[in-house]
Amino acid sequence: MAYIVLKLTRFGRYVYATGGNINAARASGIKVDNVIISTFAISGFLSGLTGMVLASRLNSAQPTAGMGYELDAIAAVVLGGTNLFGGEGELWGTLVGAFISP
Repeated sequence: MAYIVLKLTRFGRYVYATGGNINAARASGIKVDNVIISTFAISGFLSGLTGMVLASRLNSAQPTAGMGYELDAIAAVVLGGTNLFGGEGELWGTLVGAFISP
């Protein structure tokens, strides 16, 4: 679903443009503030959904249940070929990085 949104919609192109260069995106007429707020809102929603799934698998809500998962996510993204300093990257590369990361 994320692949479809990022590759086939206007919002996905705006996300890539904003991640690549905010000033160039703003100069091309993209409402950068709206894109950033929307992206953070989607990320927050998906993080909450992930927390609910993790709590249901553990049958409890432990505040330290996800310690260290953030480093696994960063490693998967870097192994997938995404540059940490710009918006260049592919969803498929991140998926491959998730499969080969420890």
